[in-house]
Formats: sequence, C-alpha cells, structure tokens
Amino acid sequence: MNLSNARIVGYFSMPSASLAEANPDAYNNAWKGAAHGTGTCANCGMGILHHVVVMTPNGEKHFVGQDCAERVGDTRMREALKSGLTSEQAESKKAILEAKILKEQEATRALVVVQNARVKKWFWVIEELVGCRKTWQTSQPDYTGYYGVVTQGNHRFFYNQDSLGQMTAYGNTFIENIVASLISGHTISERASQIVCEILAKRHGRMGSKNYNTAFDDYSTRLEGISS
Repeated sequence: MNLSNARIVGYFSMPSASLAEANPDAYNNAWKGAAHGTGTCANCGMGILHHVVVMTPNGEKHFVGQDCAERVGDTRMREALKSGLTSEQAESKKAILEAKILKEQEATRALVVVQNARVKKWFWVIEELVGCRKTWQTSQPDYTGYYGVVTQGNHRFFYNQDSLGQMTAYGNTFIENIVASLISGHTISERASQIVCEILAKRHGRMGSKNYNTAFDDYSTRLEGISS
C-alpha cells in the first residue's frame, strides 16, 4: 500500500476482548456499528484495535495500524504519529512553532545590532579595564566553552558568541563583571560608571592628586551615556 502523500485524518480504538467478558452487549454494539474495514489493517491485513485513519490523495479513506503507518508513511505522517495528531493539527503546530522561532530570531537579531553597536562604542573601556588586571582567572572551570580575547599584552577576557552573534560574557571580580556587561552589550549603573572612572584615573596618579582629578574628569566626560 502506498501511503506517500497520504494524510492522517483521525484515530480511533475498538474495544478489546476484556470488554467482551465484562460487558458483552457493549462489546457487540461497538463492533456492530463499526465502519467497513474496522479491525483490519488495510496495509498488512493484520487484526488491529488501534486505528489510524488515513486519506490518500485520491480521497479514499483507509484504516491502518500504527506500526504500518510509521513504516509505510512519509516523514510528515511519522511526525504526526509521534504527537498523536492529525496531519492538519501537526502542520498547524509546526507553523506556530516556526513563526515563534522566526519572531525570536528577529528579536535576537535586533538585539544583536543594538548590542554590537554598544560593544563597539565602549570597547575602549573594555580594553583599558582589561589592562588594569594583572592576572585573569583563566583556569576556573566557569570559563569552559568561552573564547579568549587578547586585548593588551597577555591579558585576556572570555566571552561566548552564539550562532546569531549575540554575546555573553563571564566575570568574577568587579572589573570582570563590568567588562562582562560591556562586552555583552549591557548597560552599567551610574555608581559602577563612577567606580570605573576611579579605577582608570588611579593609573594616572594618586587619588586626590592633580593628575588623578584631571583624568577622573576626562573619563567622566568620555563615559557619559554608558549607564543608559
């Protein structure tokens, strides 16, 4: 029997022999009202209780067992069988799922555009913060699956990028967490922005010194907008 391009239009089961013992009348009535072909697989001729109702392209309906439907049917029929759905229900479910995935992908792509723009804008901060770290904890198991970015000398930061280009990053200390937020395209708080200015300004002089104050004011101006 060729079930290629056939569609599942329904399922039904007939009572088993146990009902005949418990309630003979109900058993006999159920089989009496059964459609022609009930109880026999149209493909292999074996007796069946659980029926898959299939319709061929020429409009003919047949009753087949699940094993034959899986073996003889095409991929779409097998997918519907796994879910216990008709072909129409399976196609509708698949269409809804595909639309949901497409919507999520479009939203992610839009996020990636914004995210990558932020990463590009604030990458100089990432580089300078990484330059402040003497040792990066690259041996921690949390870094498994992440890629290293060499920015200054041998200093590294670890990030992960998915198939759509969305980046996530891992951080442990304050600086690592700030870098993780920036490389992931996220904002940081105003207080965190102030601490970043303090950290970077300390490289220019002792806190409170003229060089420190000048550098702090310069970084404050350059970091304007990083928390929004």
